[in-house]
Amino acid sequence: MVSVCVIFASCGGDTGTISYVGVSGPTGPSGTSGTIGQTGSTGPSGVTGPTGVTGPSGVGPSGSTGPSGVTGPSGVTGPSGSTGPTGPVNVAILTVTVRNTAGNSITNASISLSRNNNTLKGLTGSDPQGRKMDIIAMDTSGPGSCTFDNLTLGRYMITVEASGYTTQVQTINIIAATTYTVPFIMLGDLGLVPLPAGTFTMGDTVGYWSTHGYDNEIPLTNVTLSSFYIGKYDVTNTEYCAFLNSQGNLTEGGYLWIEATNPGIAGTGPFTVVSGYENHPVVEVSWYGAVAYCNWLSDLEGLTKCYGDYTLDGSGRWGVDGANFHRANNGYRLPTNAEWEYACRANSTTDYFWGENYDPIVPGSPLLISNYCWWSGNCSDMKAVGLLLPNGFGLYDMNGNVWQWCNDYHHTYSGGNEINPIGPTTAPPVPGRICRGGGFYGGPNYSRSSSLASNLPAGGAVIGFRIVRTN
Repeated sequence: MVSVCVIFASCGGDTGTISYVGVSGPTGPSGTSGTIGQTGSTGPSGVTGPTGVTGPSGVGPSGSTGPSGVTGPSGVTGPSGSTGPTGPVNVAILTVTVRNTAGNSITNASISLSRNNNTLKGLTGSDPQGRKMDIIAMDTSGPGSCTFDNLTLGRYMITVEASGYTTQVQTINIIAATTYTVPFIMLGDLGLVPLPAGTFTMGDTVGYWSTHGYDNEIPLTNVTLSSFYIGKYDVTNTEYCAFLNSQGNLTEGGYLWIEATNPGIAGTGPFTVVSGYENHPVVEVSWYGAVAYCNWLSDLEGLTKCYGDYTLDGSGRWGVDGANFHRANNGYRLPTNAEWEYACRANSTTDYFWGENYDPIVPGSPLLISNYCWWSGNCSDMKAVGLLLPNGFGLYDMNGNVWQWCNDYHHTYSGGNEINPIGPTTAPPVPGRICRGGGFYGGPNYSRSSSLASNLPAGGAVIGFRIVRTN
């Protein structure tokens, strides 16, 4: 069956004839244009696509600084806070107490307080080292104590003087606004005797004893000494007890300063003097205990110490090769061996300062010994100091009663000329120190002016000491 396609044309011209499919006929002329239709309505918005990935930040140059903003108006002042607590005032109170060795108040003391400050007003003086000091307060009422108020921080020097007592000086460094108390224990007059400078022959000037077993007294040596002070008496139990109550009884160099078996001082702290022994020479004192006393006394009087400070092994006193011993300082010390013999001889050249020699063949020789010396022929125990006659320098008990420590290591004399000798500075193999004077238990030969012995620095049963000071 043959399909027929019918074509309709809407044109302005006539309608063509219908024919079967075949060759197209010629195109007819164009029809007139139709009118434009109305605009269609807007369709709905399409769906938003996904956000894209942020790309990397680009590095760009810094922009220019913008202008400063305008200062805003001041805020309203807030209310004042509450007042805080009062801060500390840098002033201190100092109380000075003054007592004797028995613990009783001294009521005739004059106490002055000075400070090393040139801006202070007051009386101008100087301390024992010659530094300028200004006396800022003084109390002479002597009630046994004195209180100084409103002291600013700093270093002060306290000087206490009292009739019949040795003047003492202590320094104190006030570092806080608090109350300080400084006790003074006043010692009686130490009775120092000034000895002039001089030259003498040290050793067995008689010549007998050096040939009869006493060869440590030769060779004779010419010694020149500067002037110095020496104690009129040996140090007593009363004086040494004051030291012990201040410093205690320490062990130094392997020995106690004073042995507990000593007859004149009792206790382990506080210490007391045994009744009846107040003026006896202190004994059983080690060499270290003697120099510790000297340093303590120097500190009390504001003097420059002659020995080093305490060490348990004792090495601090003397130091390496004597580096810590200073004879020229103005503090207290033990006499050198040469100073002791010079003081004992008092310009004599005989065995004894009173002009006698000892002749062991002559019965009762020396005849006058009991006027000056405690020895085995006139006593059986030690005696109080100062009971017999003094020597030509006014010194008591230089011969007999107790042995006395000297400063020197034991050594052989040089036989030459020496000036202010102090003996060897290096300890010998057996480090004994020289003792002088003899004791109450010995014969006359031990009490001669040239006689000497050596002892380890331990306290011996009849070893005491006396003090000296360089002038």
